[in-house]
Amino acid sequence: TGYFQLSKIDIFINDVYLGTSNSPFDFSFIPSELDNLKSENTIKIISYDTAYNRSETTSTFKVAQ
Repeated sequence: TGYFQLSKIDIFINDVYLGTSNSPFDFSFIPSELDNLKSENTIKIISYDTAYNRSETTSTFKVAQ
């Protein structure tokens, strides 16, 4: 936990920007509506606190078709 409160996150799937969510965080997407979806994908979340410090995390997920 950082010293400053988390204020927003940017969401990317396979390096394509999907959107931003502000506190309180709530974000969803429909995989079938993404043009760049593969069987294995990367989601990247970039988070910003109230002092604009930045942190980034990535994870992979699979989609059964």
